[in-house]
Amino acid sequence: MPPRTPPDIDRAVNDLEEGNSNDLITEMTSRGRWATRAISPFINLTSVLYAGMPGDDEDIPDPCKVELFKKIVALHPRFKELLQWMVCNEDAMKEFVSMMEATMNDAMSQDCNSVRYNIIGQLPLNPSVQQVTPPIVGSSKANRGWRHHQTAAALCPLRLRADFDEDPNAFCNKVLSGQITISAKDFPCLLYPEGTVYNPANIAMVSFVDTLSSEYVQSPSSALDGIRTASSASLGELNSLKEATAETVAYAALHAHFGVTGIERWDQITKEDFGYDRFFKNCVKVLSNTKDRWVKETLKFITDQTPSLNRRRRNQQKRRRTETDDEPDEADLLLKQREEACTAEEQEQTNNGTERVEVPGSASAAAAPTKRWANDQEEEEQENRDGVEEGDNGPAIPKTKALSKKPPSRCRRRY
Repeated sequence: MPPRTPPDIDRAVNDLEEGNSNDLITEMTSRGRWATRAISPFINLTSVLYAGMPGDDEDIPDPCKVELFKKIVALHPRFKELLQWMVCNEDAMKEFVSMMEATMNDAMSQDCNSVRYNIIGQLPLNPSVQQVTPPIVGSSKANRGWRHHQTAAALCPLRLRADFDEDPNAFCNKVLSGQITISAKDFPCLLYPEGTVYNPANIAMVSFVDTLSSEYVQSPSSALDGIRTASSASLGELNSLKEATAETVAYAALHAHFGVTGIERWDQITKEDFGYDRFFKNCVKVLSNTKDRWVKETLKFITDQTPSLNRRRRNQQKRRRTETDDEPDEADLLLKQREEACTAEEQEQTNNGTERVEVPGSASAAAAPTKRWANDQEEEEQENRDGVEEGDNGPAIPKTKALSKKPPSRCRRRY
């Protein structure tokens, strides 16, 4: 007997076949946003999903696509279950892929806009005190790319940086006229520390990629000062990102490059000589060998520079400084001082054998009338119990005295 389709999966497949959605479908397709950021923005989703599912054809699936499939189905615990029941339903599969690609494209568009507004402020070596000169203002990218020396310096391949520094104007004009072709086979200067001299063996991608990796997992302010202030969880925290990976760093490098170019929209990259797909794959390739000491150190450095991956927040830092402070609170000091003063006063009274003199205006002096009244009351009650008085013509008469109804007041109360 074939296994029965779970009711919610069955409803999801039927809704997809009719072009509709429901909570389960929305929950799954929304994971496409993180697939773009943590796996690849260049996924051919249809071929990847079919490559990972069992089929009737005898062709051996592409190992790279199978690996991508494993990463995608890991985004949601019921992803694979839905695909198993949907693989034979072409209409449902097509609708599902369309919905998920829409969320992937939306995430890419959102990150492009975020980097567009914040990347320029991170171009200087010390962004907190330095500015781009001449200033680049507004959201337009018309004055970026090879039309501005600082953005051009970031885009220039390190292999050609000496030629660029010799005459920036001439170099930029040659790029714009097509005399110099900039391709993705060379890594741009933005991936290297400032002042790095070209060496084919030196791929130290730790320039401002570490701060750009913060752009899509948290706020731009956290990327600049290294401290997270937002009370809400970042994208990295929401998706359980614990450390920088080859894919997340490559995605940050991709946006760093695109952000300083003059290309206005992401869908225009196919018209450019620079192949962003190749650039992304090259970055991933360089950082994928986690057994390499340099790779491990680079990823650890970027992880340490990304506040949300370390849960570093300003209010948490303040609490840690207070909690590790060994000095006692002033409240504890005050209570200790008052306890010592009271003990000293009691000892002094015991040694002198006399009643303490009240200081006018003090709290103890204010309570003195009530205290004396209470003492008088006790003495009178004791006399009534023990004392008797002899009458002139009769037996002993108990000594009585009218008790006051209330303690004496220091002043007349006003209403």
